[in-house]
Amino acid sequence: MYQIHRASPEAIAKCPEGFETKPDAFRPLPNLGKATKYPIRRLAVGTCFVIPYAEAKLGILSSVRAVASNANRVMAPNRYVVITHENEQLIEVARIL
Repeated sequence: MYQIHRASPEAIAKCPEGFETKPDAFRPLPNLGKATKYPIRRLAVGTCFVIPYAEAKLGILSSVRAVASNANRVMAPNRYVVITHENEQLIEVARIL
């Protein structure tokens, strides 16, 4: 299972200003009992989960992007981004709104 971390500075820059002072407005969503491959619903604004390149199988980047895109559509107004960090060899999925 993926661990939840504080988002990278690149993702934090895309978050609304003052989001850290309003934790109740940006808390994680309830899980609704559905089993999911990625912990998208557990993310609060300014948090992320990462997938190391070593664990990434062929096509995982497109899979993660599709999940984030679907979450953006279904769970509006929440917004998610997928950022690849070449230097750290990580794929980051962060909630920005």
